[in-house]
Amino acid sequence: MAVREKPPGRGGARAIAASIAAFGALALIGCYGHVVTTAYVPPPPPPPPAAVVVYDDEDPSCLATFEPALAPYGTWVEDETHGLIWIPSPSIVGAGYRPYVAGGHWAYSSEGYVFVSDHSWGWVTYHYGRWVYSSTHGWVWVPGARYAPSWVTWRYGGGYIGWAPLRPTWRWHMRVAYTAAMPPPPPFVFVQTTAFFSPHLTVFLAPPSMHPTLFKTTTRWIAPSTQTFRGPPPNVAGIPHAQVVYATVAPPHAVRNVPFGKPLVIPPAEPAPMPKPLPPIVKPLPPPIVEPLPPPIVKPLPPPIVKPLPPPIVKPLPPPIVKPPPIKKPPKPGFVKPLSIP
Repeated sequence: MAVREKPPGRGGARAIAASIAAFGALALIGCYGHVVTTAYVPPPPPPPPAAVVVYDDEDPSCLATFEPALAPYGTWVEDETHGLIWIPSPSIVGAGYRPYVAGGHWAYSSEGYVFVSDHSWGWVTYHYGRWVYSSTHGWVWVPGARYAPSWVTWRYGGGYIGWAPLRPTWRWHMRVAYTAAMPPPPPFVFVQTTAFFSPHLTVFLAPPSMHPTLFKTTTRWIAPSTQTFRGPPPNVAGIPHAQVVYATVAPPHAVRNVPFGKPLVIPPAEPAPMPKPLPPIVKPLPPPIVEPLPPPIVKPLPPPIVKPLPPPIVKPLPPPIVKPPPIKKPPKPGFVKPLSIP
């Protein structure tokens, strides 16, 4: 005879539920108990930042570093106008050389726009000192000890971006820097924002005939006083995000701690493709605002002044001269021939 098992009553179900809850609590304590019972230990404080050494441009110690570094690639000259200058060799840079245009490309870093040079000596001339145009030697470099990603001034707007080298305010004579008058400002170069990061900038430069118009239609970028080299960020200058080329100056602060250290510039893994030259952006001029001319002011003419004509002067005609008829004189008596009677 089969014996049917009696189902548990209410008291048994409660006992089973209490056992399951107690087992779950023990399991949770076993898993997470160390989190609750372990005291919080704060992480160690970060190390103090390294002291940043900023060299003045007129520090003469830079000459001892830069002169031997640049001597194989150009000529050092004592110029009457600009003092001690370095002239790059035309056989290396080519004819018509212009700094921050030929021999490299622009990239964007945490410190602003950095010019990545193709030349082994570019770490000196594009990040220290200033470039100035000499009527005798062309573009020449004036040594300076302060580091920057690039020493240029900027203009932007209307789909274009332009730049020009910042001018030096000092000159070297007998290895001593003296305050000098500012040379005339160099002309700007302009490219469309879509071609700014191209490795072939010379192909996309706006022609000189457009420079006066572009200078008027673009806006000068006012950089912070402590970083005069900084240009307008790409989103402000109107550069599409997909075309920005990024580079890392690693590490930025360490460059200044090592006297005249060479900044490490890491270019992108793949070179940016060469964009096709774009035609200049010609924005249609807005329709001229023609204000209606005010109605002409017509002043009524004054009535004509009619002076009465004086009465005509009629002179009396003289009486006609009547000549009396001529007096016929009677014929004189004469001989009368008698008529013949047949």
